Formats: sequence, structure tokens, C-alpha cells
Amino acid sequence: MNRIAAPIFKISFLISLYLFTYFPIYWLVVTSFKDPTEWAARPPTIIPTRFTLNNYLVQFVKLPQEFGSWYASYRPAIPFIVNSIVVVILTITITFLLALYFTYIVSKGKTLTGRFYPLLVLVDAVPRIAIAIGFLFLYNFFILWLYDSYLGLALAY
Repeated sequence: MNRIAAPIFKISFLISLYLFTYFPIYWLVVTSFKDPTEWAARPPTIIPTRFTLNNYLVQFVKLPQEFGSWYASYRPAIPFIVNSIVVVILTITITFLLALYFTYIVSKGKTLTGRFYPLLVLVDAVPRIAIAIGFLFLYNFFILWLYDSYLGLALAY
């Protein structure tokens, strides 16, 4: 009996773990195709009754009032997408240049490497919120032109 129960228990455990892991992803995708009235329906619908692409259209085109008041008041996401692309390009460029510089320093000798290594380890030991507060203080009081700019955000990343 134990030979039969062990594989059944193992398979049922793996199936439940799979459902527990992937159900939020399913819910995210399915909810993106639901109507706004169906988002807050009680009890929630696991399988949507009406599929709609309006949730994706509203990101790029202003939909008229006939689609509902929620869609009519929504702003397009194109400026936010452009901002994200600009910050990503700046962050990648700054990270690449710093990595190139520090790679050169590390390759040139043990004296410089020995001096910088404790600082590299210390960065991981400091909580991220302390670094964020330091950036805010630095941007607000010393380097005013970095506050609320693309370069300031890229440097913080």
C-alpha cells in the first residue's frame, strides 16, 4: 500500500505546488482581458464571460465615452513608455562605463584592488532605503539639477 500511496502523494503535492505558483500569473493575464465591471465582481469569475481588448487599446488610443466612463478618463501610456526607455538606456550606459572603468582598475594591480574590495562588499551590506535617502539628500541639497531628471533617476538605479 505504501508503494502506491507515495507516488500519488508526490504527484498531488507537485500539482498543488504548480497551481499555487502559476495561478497568480493566470489571474493576471485573464483579468487583463476582463471588462471593468467584471474586475470587481463578487464572487470573482475565474473564466471571464466577455473578453475585451479595450484594456490594451486604452494604453495607446483615447477611447470614446461609449466604452464606459472608466476608459474615457484614462490617459495613454506612451509618455510613460518613452520615459522608461530613456531611463533604461541611460542606466545601461552609465553601468557599462563604470564597469569598464572598474574592470581596468582591478586588472592593473593588487594594491588598488585591495583598497576597493571592502567598499564593494559594503555596498551589499547597506540597506537599500538608506541609499535612497542618501540620494534624495544629495539631489535636494547639493546637486539640484539632478532632482527630478532622467540622469538623476538613472544614477539612482
